[in-house]
Amino acid sequence: MEESPVYVQRAYPAQADASGLIFSVLDSLQDTSTLPFGSAFPSSRLFPLPRLTLCC
Repeated sequence: MEESPVYVQRAYPAQADASGLIFSVLDSLQDTSTLPFGSAFPSSRLFPLPRLTLCC
C-alpha cells in the first residue's frame, strides 16, 4: 500500500484585527445564503418545559 505524502505548513506571525474579523462575521450573517450552524440563544421551543416542571 502506498503511503500518502505528508505536507508541512509553516506558520508565521501575522497581524490580526479582531474587531474587523468579528464585524465581518456578523455582517455575513445578514446574507440569506449563509447557513448558521449554531446559536448562543436556542429557541425556547426546544426546552422540555412540561418535563422540567415535573421534577420539582
